[in-house]
Amino acid sequence: MAELPATPGLERIFVQIPSYRDAECQWTVKDLFDKATHPSRIFVGIFWQLDPEKDQHCMWVPFPKGQVREKWYHSRESQGLGWARAEAQSLWQGEEYSLQIDSHMRFAPGWDETFLDTLRRCPSKRAVISELPAAYTPPHHIDKNAYCNVLTAKSFKSDGGLFHGTVPVPAELGRPALAAFIAGGYIFGPAQIIKDAASDPYLYFSQEEILTAARLWTHGWDLCAPDRTILYHYYNVTEESKKRPLHWSDNADWGKINSVSHERFDHLMDVKKATGSAVLKDIDQFGMGTARSIQDYWAFCDVDFRTKAIGLRGKHGLFDPDLYRLYLKKQNYSL
Repeated sequence: MAELPATPGLERIFVQIPSYRDAECQWTVKDLFDKATHPSRIFVGIFWQLDPEKDQHCMWVPFPKGQVREKWYHSRESQGLGWARAEAQSLWQGEEYSLQIDSHMRFAPGWDETFLDTLRRCPSKRAVISELPAAYTPPHHIDKNAYCNVLTAKSFKSDGGLFHGTVPVPAELGRPALAAFIAGGYIFGPAQIIKDAASDPYLYFSQEEILTAARLWTHGWDLCAPDRTILYHYYNVTEESKKRPLHWSDNADWGKINSVSHERFDHLMDVKKATGSAVLKDIDQFGMGTARSIQDYWAFCDVDFRTKAIGLRGKHGLFDPDLYRLYLKKQNYSL
């Protein structure tokens, strides 16, 4: 595919995608270029983790020349999601905005302009946009009943992370809503977030989202839920989709990486201090910010990560003062 002609003066968007043996990735990239208002502003970094003998079907679609940067690893050498996100992120070359996604996504028409406009309408000048994205089923069957949502703290996982629920961003709010949590496959903001909270390669999988949210927030970024549907995610709900290989089904040593990741999570979240060199490797590089404390983050998201207690604001996503006032006025949420 030929390089797309550049449009002078357009702010650029870097889309970072880690892909583990996923045939949907190529269609994700095609869709993001097809649906952009200005495809020439889009630059993509893909970190492929493939088995060259078994995954030829993942590489059928040609990409625009000069706008897609790629790294390759054999899937047997993969070290988990945090590592893969860090490798994809390393392909950034100074674009003004960053979009972190998964390898199985679809896009609303004009998504690039919608993201930039949504960011401008956020109740903060240092906003990062994230939500649990709406669903699609390949090739292009989108959930038309999806709603924009604020992620909530539903319950704790055994590893200390959180299961998330969602509550709608009500139309009456008239803007994106302040939030406390993010979905790792949907993070949009100024590219400074790559410098402030670079992906931690020593996190395996489920701890990634909470730590990323906490690191962004303590670096002074305000997390916001959008009020327009922009992205769609494939949640692998069909029997056929379960055939797609996953890292933990391919790699017998995943448990060792995951164990270190658990301890690192507890250390960074100030739950339990660690001493092991493997757990603390490059810890300062991937630590919390100094604009706000981790204890202040606990208070803001209304979650105690030591006692595993979740308050009413955390459980019902009432982090935005105006959203909370709407709740009090209209009882939109049943507490």
